[in-house]
Amino acid sequence: MKAYREYKSPGYGFRDLIEAAAQGNIDVVRELVDKEAGLRDFNSWTALMWAAREGHTNCANLLVEKEAGMSDGHGLTALMIAASEGYTDCVKLLLEKEAGMKDVIGRTALMWAVSKFNFKCVDLLVKKEAGICARCCGSALIIAASKDSAYSVKLLLEKEAGMKNKDGRTALMWAACKGHTKCANLLAEKEAGMKDNDGWTALMLAASCGYADIVKLLLDKEARLCNNARGTAFEWAVRNGHAACAALLADKEKDINNGRVFALAIAGDKEDIVKLFAK
Repeated sequence: MKAYREYKSPGYGFRDLIEAAAQGNIDVVRELVDKEAGLRDFNSWTALMWAAREGHTNCANLLVEKEAGMSDGHGLTALMIAASEGYTDCVKLLLEKEAGMKDVIGRTALMWAVSKFNFKCVDLLVKKEAGICARCCGSALIIAASKDSAYSVKLLLEKEAGMKNKDGRTALMWAACKGHTKCANLLAEKEAGMKDNDGWTALMLAASCGYADIVKLLLDKEARLCNNARGTAFEWAVRNGHAACAALLADKEKDINNGRVFALAIAGDKEDIVKLFAK
């Protein structure tokens, strides 16, 4: 995500109103709001964005009627900035005016809050923004699973289960490929059995990455499924030398593409994996 925290202070070309909002100087903001509202600094940020970034709710309250709905060159809004920083009072102030807006790659304030583990902001935003899908990263639930945020997964599960990103991957798939067992447990009942654009399942991803606990979790739900190249979870465990995962999968899948997978086992020179074919 764009590291707007690089902005230490209003950029070159800032106006007095913007500087006052960034510093929380309520008296100057009150004096200048009618004259300078809507002006931007070199970063294309408004006074409201700076107030949101620093958590100056009193200043934001004076600016909201004139500057709400504006975004910078990356599509960031004051609500997104407040959600990312965890300023719940600013989020409450901006919620009705900016909820549903997206940045240039489709992310919402909810997605920013989830990615930064700002749970109080997530609670505020979920009713307004759950169900929106960004072309880059998918849903807020997918972000939560990829970040191992069980709290946000629980909160979003009923609203966003089954949503996919541009590659067809679900939240469960992201939890599986990153080894986030707790999140995978929460997601399994809703999303097990789904495939991405290449036919991969969460079980295949877990086996490929060597996460045996997640393989155990998904074994009875996704065993014997094949991807678009006819590969199985067992084959990918063998390919990558994950003996514990291969052992879990062998009884259910070793008969599929047996010759090809056995050749991979021999080539990998993993004795404990080769022995699985003799059982």
